[in-house]
Amino acid sequence: MFRPAKMQKIRVIGMRRDEPALISSLHTLGLLEIRKVEGEEAGRENPLHVYQIVSEQLTRIRGIKNLLEKQPGEKENHKSEMPLEQAIAECGKIKIDARLRELEAERERIEERIDSLAEKKEKLAKLAGLDVDFGKLEAETIECHAGIVKRKKYEILKGALAKTKNTCMMKGRGQTAADFACVVCAPKKENVKGTLEAHGFEFVQAGKIAGTPLENIAIAEEEIHKQKKRLAEIGKEYEVISKEYYGKIIEIDKVLKIWEARCTAVSDFRATEETFILHGWLLEKNYWKLHEELKRRFGGRIFVSRIKGKDEPPTLLANPKPFSPFEFLVEFFSLPRAREIDPSMILALTFPILYGMMVGDVGYGIISLLLAGMIIAKTKPGMLRGFAVLWAIASIPSMIFGILFDEWFGFTFKTLMEEMGVHVGGSFLVVVFGSAFHLSRLHDIGTLLLITILVGVLHLSLGLFLGFVNEWGHSKTHAMAKLGWIGILASGLLLVPHLMFSASLLALPIDEVLAGGIIFAVSLLLVVRADGIMGVFEIPGIAGNALSYARIAAVGIAGVVVAEAIINKLLFEGVALPNRANPFVFFLVCAVVLLLHIANTFLAMFESLVQGARLNLVEFYGKFFHGGGKKFSPFSMEEK
Repeated sequence: MFRPAKMQKIRVIGMRRDEPALISSLHTLGLLEIRKVEGEEAGRENPLHVYQIVSEQLTRIRGIKNLLEKQPGEKENHKSEMPLEQAIAECGKIKIDARLRELEAERERIEERIDSLAEKKEKLAKLAGLDVDFGKLEAETIECHAGIVKRKKYEILKGALAKTKNTCMMKGRGQTAADFACVVCAPKKENVKGTLEAHGFEFVQAGKIAGTPLENIAIAEEEIHKQKKRLAEIGKEYEVISKEYYGKIIEIDKVLKIWEARCTAVSDFRATEETFILHGWLLEKNYWKLHEELKRRFGGRIFVSRIKGKDEPPTLLANPKPFSPFEFLVEFFSLPRAREIDPSMILALTFPILYGMMVGDVGYGIISLLLAGMIIAKTKPGMLRGFAVLWAIASIPSMIFGILFDEWFGFTFKTLMEEMGVHVGGSFLVVVFGSAFHLSRLHDIGTLLLITILVGVLHLSLGLFLGFVNEWGHSKTHAMAKLGWIGILASGLLLVPHLMFSASLLALPIDEVLAGGIIFAVSLLLVVRADGIMGVFEIPGIAGNALSYARIAAVGIAGVVVAEAIINKLLFEGVALPNRANPFVFFLVCAVVLLLHIANTFLAMFESLVQGARLNLVEFYGKFFHGGGKKFSPFSMEEK
């Protein structure tokens, strides 16, 4: 339960003539992760003999599939029962490649032509106000420039061109009231282009045209209509071909994809002329299931045996379903190795507590639960949804700590009830349970800091104990060093308050300084024995780890300040309440207050997630977790 699922490495030996049938059986069963066979004298196996034709046809079929239109109701991840021989035969019957390529090439040409015509039409539209036949302006010694000039600059430009011999300028209405469309003709030797540029003339390069701009726009529109009509005809032909072939294509694609995986999987085998060897990992509980199934299918021709794996086993997290959301958090950071402790169930306890201490408001817990529920309902499985599930779970301890801190949307329970016209005698704990417990994050900051640091010491001690369990099977010296660090943390709780503040944190009925000194000395010996003198220099580091838990208080206090001092006192009490007689102002300000509380909740959710994850995945993980595990990936027909 606290470790990944136990794995077993196996060896399978058989006759090469059974290789295709065996690899098909393993693929169907989906129990074994095949690993490369290392250190054997036999040579490396080649892909199955059908690999070349499978690869060629798969490339061809996928090319066709990419050109066809996806059909409704056709599922690409369905399981196909079509035999390989039939799939290859069906490939031979499909002869639409050339026609599809022709249609695709024609479609690309038409789309390019339409884009070109649309661009030309857009340019001609700028000159539509010119009633000029451009075809009659062509001459070897004359150059013409069409474009736009601002009305306020037209007379200035006209005067400048008048200084040039044999120059003619014609104008028409522009696209806007501030412009003229113009065409300027002049002898080439005069080079009027510089004059035009100097006066802000916007050149329009519409290409070689005959007739007026309006006539050419009409021609372009007619050509675009003609090309779009042909495009629609191509689309209909695609639709007819797709309806006939798409279902068959995806079925063949599935079969060929399966066999491509099977053909290449044997490359990890070792083989002689007559036999083959394969290695792989599977769940220990599935060993006999695989053993008996292969025995039933192949009799005595296949030999399966357990072997000791020298390589790192794959990792499969196998926690009860209620803890699966925290597997997401573990995998997000790094998978544990197969022989490590799986921290999923521990994070299910520690993460919500740390998160809840930071949010610590009943109202914010309710809002975070609602926001998380909306995200879960609106998103598909993935990272955002995974975090939303964590938010939803952690909202419950947020409400519990909100009751302990007596925070309800930044109000105390008593204040909130009285604002609603209900008189109560005190906090929720007083009213419901008769408890006088009270801890205000805004007024009892010193107590809150001590509690968060104590929580940090306990959290780190748990991590160190898990490190002790992890190391015990590898190095008892290093395992005992983990206990030594727990002792150093415990001695700090006893010594630091006395030596720095002349006070007792735990108020134990013993000499805390003497007890702390003894624990520190013994613990330091355990650490130095494992890590040498460098262990001494790590003491400030672990002290810093414990102090970093003060961020729990810091994040919480920041949220309270925003909720209570800014939103409630400044807006609700300062603006809304004095305007109760004005319903419009009152309800408007109340709506703004609610929106600000929702925004503050979102900030608290994000900040608490980040800081809670940091405390768990950096400070806590660092005491026992190595990570770097590889996820168990069995050779299977199931879509991953």
